[in-house]
Amino acid sequence: MACPDPKSRARSRWHPLARLCLALAVSLAPAASAARADGRASALADVQRLEQALSSGSRAERGRHRIELAEAQRRLGRLRAAAEQLEQAMGETDDADLLARAASTRGRLELELGNLDRARTAFEVARAHVAAQEGHGPPRDESFAVRLDLVRWQAARRDATALRRALQELPGAPDDPRHRAARAEVLARLGLVLWRASRAEGGSMEAATLLKDALTRLADDQDVRVDVQLALADVELRAQRFDQAAVHLTGARADAQRHAGLRTSQRHDLDVEALAARLERTRGRPAAEHWSALQARLPILRSAVREQSSMQPRQARVPALESDGTRALLGELIQAAVAVGTQDAERTAFELVLELAVYAPLERDLGASAQTLATVRRDLLRADTGHGILRYVAGEDSTWLFLATTEHLRCTEVERPDVLATLCARTDATLRRAPRSASDRQLARTLLTGLLRALLPADVLPAVLGLERLTIVGADFDGAVPFGALLLADGRTLGTELELTRVSSLAAALALDARARAPLALAAGTCAVLGAPQSTGEFAPLPLDADRLARLLEGWPRERVHAFAGADFTTARLTEQLCAADVLQIVTTIGRDDARLEPGILLTSDGLTAGFGATEIEACPAPRLVVQTIALSQAADVDPARLAPFWLQAGARAVLLTTRELELEPLCRVSELVHRELARGASPAAALLRARQRLARTPGFEEPWHLAGWTVIGAGHAPLVAPPPPRGRARFTIGALILALAIGSWLLRRRRSRCRCG
Repeated sequence: MACPDPKSRARSRWHPLARLCLALAVSLAPAASAARADGRASALADVQRLEQALSSGSRAERGRHRIELAEAQRRLGRLRAAAEQLEQAMGETDDADLLARAASTRGRLELELGNLDRARTAFEVARAHVAAQEGHGPPRDESFAVRLDLVRWQAARRDATALRRALQELPGAPDDPRHRAARAEVLARLGLVLWRASRAEGGSMEAATLLKDALTRLADDQDVRVDVQLALADVELRAQRFDQAAVHLTGARADAQRHAGLRTSQRHDLDVEALAARLERTRGRPAAEHWSALQARLPILRSAVREQSSMQPRQARVPALESDGTRALLGELIQAAVAVGTQDAERTAFELVLELAVYAPLERDLGASAQTLATVRRDLLRADTGHGILRYVAGEDSTWLFLATTEHLRCTEVERPDVLATLCARTDATLRRAPRSASDRQLARTLLTGLLRALLPADVLPAVLGLERLTIVGADFDGAVPFGALLLADGRTLGTELELTRVSSLAAALALDARARAPLALAAGTCAVLGAPQSTGEFAPLPLDADRLARLLEGWPRERVHAFAGADFTTARLTEQLCAADVLQIVTTIGRDDARLEPGILLTSDGLTAGFGATEIEACPAPRLVVQTIALSQAADVDPARLAPFWLQAGARAVLLTTRELELEPLCRVSELVHRELARGASPAAALLRARQRLARTPGFEEPWHLAGWTVIGAGHAPLVAPPPPRGRARFTIGALILALAIGSWLLRRRRSRCRCG
């Protein structure tokens, strides 16, 4: 008789200690809820006290109170409110200590939002202020705080080399309590970075050693302790040591209670629940029973996503629905639905994804509401058998693809999120500028082919290619995916075969589609505006004058076209045209405004470079279609697509944009073709498809990277203007009118003749 393998033997029964730990974890849940309520009440009392203190005191005192209030708001997860307080605080003080503290808080806020480069800038400013005050004296508390802020930034970048160096450069003596606390946190961050890098392979021995060492050094009130416990539980779980995994899981839940009611607790709640669900699944719980248990955890998931999203600004690079804990728990639920193998289970999982997306900032602004699969089919697909929806959901170790059409819903597992993120990053770096050498061109083709196979497996691709229109939802894996440039086996691209549009969620798609159902009448006064601002600083002026710009818009009525170039296209001019234009195209440079939490279009104002960002966009009604084309990029970390939600929130139906720097000639060619098709009644997605098809047949532009950066976001499948009647129909109508007039004239003359005879 063959002996069972260790994995089967481990799954055959629950270890008594594991059962005890899980039972204890469940029993602690009510206590955690009570602690969370108390912690939140205490934090809210601090916020109220600080808000009252703002009404009195000197200017410097008000600045200090605002910084403390911003810190309290950040701990509560109120990131929007924290950002507003910081902006006011930095204008109310010139004290170096307060400025250092404000910069540190600003950096932590940016870190929470996922804006790593701006976080680094803020931390460097804080360090400079501290260094200016320290001189040669002993290290102060601010010095340790700033150093730890930089360590957290390095950990967010997963820079193990920098963290190892930080261990050697900590200020203070080894017996200094501040030094010991800082060393414990650096050890923990380094262990977590190494664990994440090796997690798919079960975790490295060095990572486990560092994490265990850090756990013995960390104080109970250090919130990174929860992450260490969860990482050790994951290491034990992957090694099939279920009892030790349960012990660490219980420890993580107990540690999380110490931060109850704060933002870190909201994140840890989901992490703990996701890991507990994975432990139950790995232990061999039957699929149907596991599915039921996961559905019982849905209130925790809904509450956490709703609470985090409600307090998050739209500038967040990592929305609440994409946070690690949310992804992990949602991934577990989808995996359980697939394991159950029923249409009802997959539909429930799909509708949960629809529901959670409603709480995101853009969806909240659009007034989107939770939808079911039936309403999506009725209101978005509308019996169009050629229209399909791709919805990607990234879990912890798996990525799930939902393909929805008018008749079918299908869920398929695709590549792991880390594999997709690596592929997307390499592809983006390769296509940031058009490849020049033969080796670079071959690498680009290889990456585009590999990315297609990773995102659309062989059993899904034929069904996708059988469609005519595709709405792609939730496919940002640490960067925009160039769906239009993905290479098929025969050398064609996905963008020359299908009308493609992107949207953050189906809730947003439905809200925008309702906005776009009434197309404009071309004769009703459509106004098309195109502007190319004057470049300043390191950028040479774009070789586009007003006449050249106007030719890009030849498809629109000439008397309704306005083009501005150079110094004529300023922030004031753009603000003015936003209120009047139906179609707006901007050929510009995009950069980062370090004074605010947002990217911005770089314009000129009184000869100086000025950012036109989210604040300005929100203050004006947006045109029905915004074409945001980037000829130059000021910084590699600035994502032009991050402005799209603000255009949509301000009233745009769709945004047609370039996500990377383009050469001027293909940019102009595509713009001409797109505007010509839009004026004929094509939707933005259809106009871009026809432009791609036309350009792909033009010598010199056959390669996919010339069009890789173009994408449509929003209601891309709805026509912008009412299409003109077909020529044949118009000729028939005119002929019929002439014939009717001739017959009427003949009958009238005959009647008069009879009258004379009579």
